[in-house]
Amino acid sequence: MKKIYYILLYMLFYTVSTLFIALRVKDLDFDPIFFVMSLILPIFLLSIGRYLSVILSFFIFLIIEFNIYIVLMYHKTSFEICVAIAGSPIDDVFTMIEAVPLQVFLSVIILQSLLMFITWKAAFNRPKVAAVSLACFGTMLGGRILLKSDIGVEDLYKNALVYDHFKKQFVINGDAELYGYLYGLTPGYLGITLTELTLALSYNTGHFKSVPISLKGHDVTDPVITSKNTPKVRHIVMIVGESDSALHHNLYGYRDYETTPHLKNLYNQGQVCFIPKVHSGANLTRDAVPMLLSFYDADHPNKLLKEKNLIELAKDNGYITYWMGAQEGTNVYGSSYGFLGHFADHYLMPHDTNMAYSLKKQRDQMLLPMVKKEFSSLDKSKPYFIIIHLMGSHTDYIARVRKEDVKALPTAGSYNQAIHHTDHSINEIIELSKKYLGDFTLLYSPDHGELLRSPDLGEHGIYDGGYDQYKIGIYLAGDNHTNYCQQAETLRSDNGYFASPQNKYLLLTMMGYGVSQKGLDYIKSHDRVVNSGIAFDYDKIPQPKRKKQ
Repeated sequence: MKKIYYILLYMLFYTVSTLFIALRVKDLDFDPIFFVMSLILPIFLLSIGRYLSVILSFFIFLIIEFNIYIVLMYHKTSFEICVAIAGSPIDDVFTMIEAVPLQVFLSVIILQSLLMFITWKAAFNRPKVAAVSLACFGTMLGGRILLKSDIGVEDLYKNALVYDHFKKQFVINGDAELYGYLYGLTPGYLGITLTELTLALSYNTGHFKSVPISLKGHDVTDPVITSKNTPKVRHIVMIVGESDSALHHNLYGYRDYETTPHLKNLYNQGQVCFIPKVHSGANLTRDAVPMLLSFYDADHPNKLLKEKNLIELAKDNGYITYWMGAQEGTNVYGSSYGFLGHFADHYLMPHDTNMAYSLKKQRDQMLLPMVKKEFSSLDKSKPYFIIIHLMGSHTDYIARVRKEDVKALPTAGSYNQAIHHTDHSINEIIELSKKYLGDFTLLYSPDHGELLRSPDLGEHGIYDGGYDQYKIGIYLAGDNHTNYCQQAETLRSDNGYFASPQNKYLLLTMMGYGVSQKGLDYIKSHDRVVNSGIAFDYDKIPQPKRKKQ
């Protein structure tokens, strides 16, 4: 086989694979002229001699294959995904790698072997060609910088809010705009990879401009709040779940397995009520959790930084506040809710605490003994607002499962077993509240749902994943819990759904705050969500493409 055929095969794979990625970059328009010009790069790679060509091509194609896998998983790639990859804690990285099917690794090994063989056959040593192609590529990139256009990356502030591990405080990253620019500079795998590397290097070395954020409290209260009165509930417990789909909860109609036996029994005994027909405010944790506990919404994300959140409001009305979570809040991805957690009088997150003990791993089974220890030491004559943030049924599901869950549901799959564990956790926290708090109301709400591909494999944050990743279950327990389930009915949007961000108005009522009916009516008539980083009307979020029959 002649060398020219190997060169054509190399160019064909590079062109098709990079075009596949470039056409699926969210937030940016495809630039055909720039894409054609970018094909100068593989010419450079082939002209530097066999050994260098094979080494560099190995890493380039590995990056391309990784980006293809991300696109196949999420149907698009985005700046949000770049941040998630660059800023996820190491525990999450390992569990996500463990969740990748074995056939994917085998496919990559086979494909890489084939591509290295083609590269070896196609490569040639032409220093002048290499120099000219590299100069052309550099000139093209320089022209791109000079002729840059508006990138249009939404909610850049979320990526500006980070925890500086060197200064030990939350800051506004002055280089955030730079990362967005790098993302838009070279649409496709080059820009994505450059953005991820820059994000990871800057956050892990502390090499970025930063402005400290004060955690002493905000001066601005959202105008929807009209008055502050005597609290109606002495002790409020808010449990935030993770990737917990109502489609797999018994009280929401799931019949295949007894995934939530405790909640079902408590409901039958009149100790728990649930809110039907619910959807989450977002399909990603970093958006969904702030929507539960601040006035951040799809169209006003900057309220997270500008207005009092629910922890501040609780403190203003006399509550002692806690944030106890199994999810890291000081990594890049978790900074939006880690920021909220730091407003609490007492906070505990993996590798980050101002309490007497620390949490080393993102495991609910490690968090709950600490919750029990703290509850047992509380002075119940004082009012408390306690937030408990679970890992719940976050992928990799098997990492969230106990032996007891497998024994109870041996054939159910790891996702159902993880929900069984969450059911146990909720029940345990309810029992602790009864024993140590007495007068309490508890609210459980997940951040978002999950798209199940199989009993052991699922995902969320999919741009065109549709409604399943929004379907969640919300439960209330404790004193007067039925009153708050009834109040929830008055907070339904005009389309008939109760949106999880409306939870804040239940919590505010418990805390003794009055809320403007006019403000609520406006919110109810605008059911808006954040779908993979972009604001949508809930009934207009992108849906999965139907497969042709």
